[in-house]
Amino acid sequence: MADVRDLDSVRAAFRTEWPADANMGRGITVIHSAAGLSYYERHASFIGRSAMLNVEGTRNVLAAAQEAGVDIFIFTLSGTIPLKRTNFWLFPWQKRPESLVQVLNDSTLASRKHEEFFSNYPYTKLLSPGRESLIGWGGDLLAEEYLKRGVNPSWVRPIIQSMTYVENVSYAHLLYEARLLEAQKAPPDAPVQKLGGDTSTLP
Repeated sequence: MADVRDLDSVRAAFRTEWPADANMGRGITVIHSAAGLSYYERHASFIGRSAMLNVEGTRNVLAAAQEAGVDIFIFTLSGTIPLKRTNFWLFPWQKRPESLVQVLNDSTLASRKHEEFFSNYPYTKLLSPGRESLIGWGGDLLAEEYLKRGVNPSWVRPIIQSMTYVENVSYAHLLYEARLLEAQKAPPDAPVQKLGGDTSTLP
């Protein structure tokens, strides 16, 4: 365990000895998913609260991973990052808010001004190092939660929500890792050498 806000704490975690039976000959992969998810904080004066984890925390983990000789670093975040802020206060002549319907895919640009993001969370995730990442929700927001509680209250009931399941996200990380490992041994002109540096939205 480590506090990602504290570089020394993260360094200590990376210096912890591996179990005797660990196969270190195959390389070390870090999948970084720690984040501060304060979706309700939208005002710019609160950016620092999200940045502590999402910017400084990521920078600390990446620095400690590099010092420890990690072979592959995969940074993952929420598929909500490219969402634009919607204003539900309408003028009398408007029928619906702008950006009420948003279609997101791998080519959706997310580098915008702070006031265009729905909260400080996605804004600070794009300020952090390692912005090229795998995007996907880490669980099932609909069926799984309903089965657990018997009811799943939501203020976004009419909105089509993310259907990405945690197993698909995990599998995508492992497939991505396998291709990056393959690239380490492939010739310089191999197609796999072009992998990486892009954002991938998981279906």
